[in-house]
Amino acid sequence: MENMIVIYGVIFCLAWWYMYGVIIKTIFTLKELGNIDIIEPDEWPALNIVVAACNEEEGIEEAVQSLLLQDYPNLKIILVNDRSNDKTGDIVDKLAVDERIVSIHIKELPENWLGKVHAQSVALKEVDGEWVLFTDADINFQPGALKKAVAYVLHKNADHLALLPAVITSSYWLEVVIRTFGLMFLYTTRVHELEKADTQAFIGVGAFNLVKKSILDKSKGIKWLRMEVADDVGMGLLIKRAGGKSAFAMAQKLLSVSWYPSIPAMFVGLEKNLFGAGAHYQITRLLLLVGILWLFVFAPFVVLATATPAWLDILALVTLLWIPVMMLTLKASSDNGMSVGLFIPVGQIIISLMMLWSGMMCILRGGIIWRGTLYTNKQLKKYQKIKF
Repeated sequence: MENMIVIYGVIFCLAWWYMYGVIIKTIFTLKELGNIDIIEPDEWPALNIVVAACNEEEGIEEAVQSLLLQDYPNLKIILVNDRSNDKTGDIVDKLAVDERIVSIHIKELPENWLGKVHAQSVALKEVDGEWVLFTDADINFQPGALKKAVAYVLHKNADHLALLPAVITSSYWLEVVIRTFGLMFLYTTRVHELEKADTQAFIGVGAFNLVKKSILDKSKGIKWLRMEVADDVGMGLLIKRAGGKSAFAMAQKLLSVSWYPSIPAMFVGLEKNLFGAGAHYQITRLLLLVGILWLFVFAPFVVLATATPAWLDILALVTLLWIPVMMLTLKASSDNGMSVGLFIPVGQIIISLMMLWSGMMCILRGGIIWRGTLYTNKQLKKYQKIKF
């Protein structure tokens, strides 16, 4: 038994070193777009913005107004009301009095299509710009955000730019969980390798996926993602498969979103994503992933709580120093950044419970329910593209 604990302790303490090392390296290598001085191009390329909305009456008007206040020239906004049964359609029509806005109303969803992806595919028929920005209906843009983003992607000579917004939270523990989710997302997507010449890494963000129309036309097309629940990340993979170059940056000063109002709401909201992207709709894989995550989180604590060699206790203690390092790393990221770093392991456990919840609901329902539509496990498995 002691030998097993020693082996377990060594393996997973070293795993702490690897994972936290990669995360902290990633944090220090990522750039905040709002802090970068960008040289503006001589001529701004035409930009079309696609906003797909289903029952977004609470946030869509404010979000679209933040786009209309941008000083970007040659701008076109395509608003798609996707089968909403609230006031979204009325708001879209009210906003469409602005000549820069094209409104589309979708009444029916074709078979084997996710609503959002289908809405985006319909919107693409109206696109006539050199660049297309796919964004969500609850994202607020600060003045100058579009110019910054376009200038940056042109400077990087990239075909795709994904930006991560600031997430507005209503409670301390929600911030802990969302911040942990973000760090795990950056680690899983290997964003620190994104710009290497031989990289296989890819990334996409639903809040901001800016894509060159020519590379999108060259790719397999958005239809390739027709049933992909992680469609935003899928956009990055689509561009990668087409031979395009992606760039990524933080945009905490330029974009913001109130992602989920509470932790229970986050459990419900991520039902559609976690089981598929992480466990590939396989319950055995899900249990294995959650088990490994628990072994990882508790490793140094188990070592210190059991009778193990002194050298292993020292390794565990040194391993736990990653927590204050993470606290200091996150100190400047928000008012609660430093203390949030203390509870990253707690956030990981909560996210593992979200994964279990996602799997359980998917099995019980025979699929996922998203925006009122049931998509079966058989459909989702057949068309799945993103498998972490």
